[in-house]
Amino acid sequence: MTAVNVFVVVALVLAPQEPPASTGVPECDRYVAMVRACLPRMCEDERILREMELGFALETIAAAVTHRGRASAAESCSRDVAAELRDDLYACHPESPSSKTRVELMPAGNAVQMRFSSQSLAEGADVSIAEPLAEAAAVYRIAASGGHFLLDTRKTPPLPPGNGPLRLEPETPYCYAISTPGADPSQRRILRKGVFVTKAP
Repeated sequence: MTAVNVFVVVALVLAPQEPPASTGVPECDRYVAMVRACLPRMCEDERILREMELGFALETIAAAVTHRGRASAAESCSRDVAAELRDDLYACHPESPSSKTRVELMPAGNAVQMRFSSQSLAEGADVSIAEPLAEAAAVYRIAASGGHFLLDTRKTPPLPPGNGPLRLEPETPYCYAISTPGADPSQRRILRKGVFVTKAP
C-alpha cells in the first residue's frame, strides 16, 4: 500500500458521519424531530448538552431496533416523547405546560422589557437573566398585576446584592428563566425559559 493510499483510507475513516435521515421507527422519528426543533430555542449550555444526548439517543435507538426489535424501540420512544412534552421549559411544543406561560420580549440596546402571564404565578415571580455559559447576572422579583407581569431592566433593580438597574451588553445573547419566587434558588420551580438578544445601541 502506498503512502497516498494510506492517506485516503485515514481520510475516509475520519470523515464526519451524517446522522441518519430516519430511525426507521415513526415514534422515534417524532422524538428526534421534537428535540431538534427545540435546540435553536435553548440557552447555549443546555443546547450543547441536548445535542450530545441526542447523539447517544440515536445510537441507543439503532441498538434497540437491532437487538430488541422495532416494537420495543417504538415503546421506548413513546415514553421519550411524553417526557419531552412534560419537561419542555422552552415552550417548543404547544402541548407542553410551559406554553401556558406566554412571554413577549422587547430587547433594547442595554436592557429588555418582558411581559408575561401565568396562572401558576399568582403570588409573584422570579426572573433570572444571565449570559450563556455564565451564572445568573441578576434575579428580579416582580408582582402580578391582574395576572400579568412586567419586567423592565432599565427601571427595576435586581434582588440583593444588586444596587440598581442592571445594564445589559448590547448585541449580546442572554438566557432567562421565569420561576416561582423563593429565597433559595433550589426551591424555585421553573415554569419557562428562553433566549433573547439585545439590540445595537
